[in-house]
Amino acid sequence: MMTSKINPHTLQYIEAVESGTIEACEEQHLLVAHVRSCFHNEDIYVDDEQLENYLGLIKYFPYDQLFDWEEFVFALHCCTYKANGLPRWPDLFLLIGRGAGKDGYIAFEGFALSSKYNGIKHYDVDICANSELQAKAPFDDIYGVLEEPKTLRS
Repeated sequence: MMTSKINPHTLQYIEAVESGTIEACEEQHLLVAHVRSCFHNEDIYVDDEQLENYLGLIKYFPYDQLFDWEEFVFALHCCTYKANGLPRWPDLFLLIGRGAGKDGYIAFEGFALSSKYNGIKHYDVDICANSELQAKAPFDDIYGVLEEPKTLRS
């Protein structure tokens, strides 16, 4: 039996679902139970330094922080690794309703993965959607971040 440390950003969401602090569907309960089980039974880890560096990029966005679910998903998808260094959850599928922060999350993840903290130069980010207008929304968010006077170099 392993028992890997669960990062606080991940644990916060897990505990909120388990305690009923946030309303969650059956699939969310199954997801957090699965994640707990993986950290308990597998040799996996969260790169805490990488995660904090990524989350530090939020200062460039027009919101102060990500939603708890976004930090949970981001930590698992982008910063959780197997013992051999490969991502534990390399694929991500989100089925989310209107107004939950999808575009903001996509923009933030794309920005983070193309940053120096990823460690892969010229990382390629693709955004797929049902229409060109929908696909461009996160790109436009990132473009806006890059064109803000506070982020431009003088």
